Amino acid sequence: MTSEPTVTPAAVTEAASSAVPPAPAARPSPAGRGTWSERATGSERVTAVRLHTVAVTRRTTWLLAEVRGSDGTTGWGELSDLPGGDPAAPLSELATGITGTTWGRAVTWLDTHGQRWADAPAGATARLARRTVLGGLATAVADAAARRAALPLGHWIRRAAAPPPAPAGPPDRAAPPPSPACAAPPAGAPRVALYANINRAMTTRTPQAAARLAARAVAAGFRAVKCAPFDGLPAGDRLGAGLEIARAVRDAVGTEVDVLLDAHHLVTVADMLSRSEEFAALRPGWLEDAAPLDDVTGLRRLRDALGVPLAGGEFTGREQQVLPALRGGVLDVLLPDVKHAGGPLPALRLARLAQRYGADVSFHNPSGPVATAAAAHLTLLAGSALPLEVMFGERNGPAGWGTPPHLLVDGAYVLPSGPGLGLAPLPAPRDLSADGGVTP
Repeated sequence: MTSEPTVTPAAVTEAASSAVPPAPAARPSPAGRGTWSERATGSERVTAVRLHTVAVTRRTTWLLAEVRGSDGTTGWGELSDLPGGDPAAPLSELATGITGTTWGRAVTWLDTHGQRWADAPAGATARLARRTVLGGLATAVADAAARRAALPLGHWIRRAAAPPPAPAGPPDRAAPPPSPACAAPPAGAPRVALYANINRAMTTRTPQAAARLAARAVAAGFRAVKCAPFDGLPAGDRLGAGLEIARAVRDAVGTEVDVLLDAHHLVTVADMLSRSEEFAALRPGWLEDAAPLDDVTGLRRLRDALGVPLAGGEFTGREQQVLPALRGGVLDVLLPDVKHAGGPLPALRLARLAQRYGADVSFHNPSGPVATAAAAHLTLLAGSALPLEVMFGERNGPAGWGTPPHLLVDGAYVLPSGPGLGLAPLPAPRDLSADGGVTP
């Protein structure tokens, strides 16, 4: 764990790139024309994009995108867990496409040109990195647009989101007709149930360490705990040692608390089938990343033998990536991530698609305070009954940067009542230090 967390701001809009064409100049839309977000956010324009690096622990660094407008409006997004490379360069490419445009047109540009940029031919890691950068910037712009419209982010997304596209071709499992538009989030201070991910706080990979953390999470009010029992273990006895960790967590939390297991694709389908009775005895709320989503046969074999719900999809951004598992009826819980999906609008589209096929949704969120706020709004908007992921036991970052404690109550996230994310940044980049940051 770093002894002195640091916050490093860096301007990124100066580095223009020809990889992304600039967005067309914004023009006032004729009365009654233009997208809803364009009409709702007025003629103020995006003027700057900045990247802030917040060192939290040796394992975790929060990457936050800040956008600013000509009227002083700011918005925040998160691109943490970016795979490989320096985020400044791809963020600069996208920033050139929206700088100088209105907030509404920036939203539209990112959801069209930005999506095509993220999906351009490249290796899998490069595409995921681009989509994660897009997710951070799209969230920041959505936050600013919602602030301009004086709406909480969930209300703004509800108005701005397009209907979910119909999946291509007839499904193997009949999908129900599209549901009506999402209802508006309830007024007041709604709460979103959370589950505690203890994985990054496990500095030693032992059953005793896992049990202690799980017990602390339950004492803090969480009714579900997730661990990745196979992480950090030698390959030779990974399966057996991991099952011991999982059993220790189950014993520590008792029978009234859900235990969620994340395999992280570290053990094979054959290995898990060989210990199917031990997995079943743990009564997990779900088993995550047990097999790739396109391995429908492997997922079906696991589901039939273990008798537990299967979850996955944290790195998906396109409907085609999740359709095989949804059509085959072998994915019980889709885990879209607002960062890796490319922003709140595509994350919501993935959630709606899963719900059309009868799957549940829980937003993947081993993230900092900005993505947590965005995912909480999406959870409420999607009407998901499953809890939202938060990291537990990990240092909360520099003073003022973590999720404010009064928003985390008895294992739930209390949505702030303000516009946008409900978290307002401090007013000037010079204030972004170990003593400043995101505050309610």
